[in-house]
Amino acid sequence: MKSNIPFSRLSRKEEEVMDLLWDAKDALSRSEILEEASKRNQSWKPNSIHILLNQLLEKQYVTVAGFYLNSRKLGRTFAPALTRQEYVILRLCHDSELAKKAGVSLTKQIAALKEAQKD
Repeated sequence: MKSNIPFSRLSRKEEEVMDLLWDAKDALSRSEILEEASKRNQSWKPNSIHILLNQLLEKQYVTVAGFYLNSRKLGRTFAPALTRQEYVILRLCHDSELAKKAGVSLTKQIAALKEAQKD
């Protein structure tokens, strides 16, 4: 796992963008992200996706995978900096630390996870 990426909780919209990137076979441009989002009945304005991508870049969850030339403008393609599984592990470790600080034992945390799996 890429341990040099600090944990930062994703907003619902950031997680939707990450899902698109995780599901993609290749890095995506902003317009490709908007196109894929529309297929999932998610709609963002171009400025909104720009803000979301910049937030994900700042959190180090997304990297600029490359550049392309489009109508005399230079565009970027984006790829996830960590896998979906790595994000889940990072989140679990962070949540486990919070639980530990709150006095919740590891045994209780595991029991809660097992109970959640039954649903």
